[in-house]
Amino acid sequence: MARITPEELKRKLEEGEIVAVVDLRHPLDFLPEPYTIPGAIRIPMEELEHRNHEIPRDRDVVLYCTCPNEASSAMMAMQLRQFGVTRVRPLAGGYFAWRKRGFPLDSQFGPIPPMRATRSFTRRVANPS
Repeated sequence: MARITPEELKRKLEEGEIVAVVDLRHPLDFLPEPYTIPGAIRIPMEELEHRNHEIPRDRDVVLYCTCPNEASSAMMAMQLRQFGVTRVRPLAGGYFAWRKRGFPLDSQFGPIPPMRATRSFTRRVANPS
């Protein structure tokens, strides 16, 4: 399935093109990063079947999630096509591809901090002696 790049979506939004952007992230994925691409509506994947009527059929629709290969967004795009949403594409790289580029985000929770590098944690075991 064809993807839209973050750069292409940003250009469309900056040029005022009307694009429906849908944030499919699970609430547990949204909590640590409670920000959305500007204008996005939040419809978690689990709710898409019952809330698909909220997605316009007369414009391009871009779906995003946190899957690195957009697998969930691609699956949801195929499901939306069955509901009559024909102009739908996943965002290449998903939410984190957008975020890593420093592209605009919306927040209902105040200023958006810069993206932090992920850290790996190792468990330390105390020496019993």
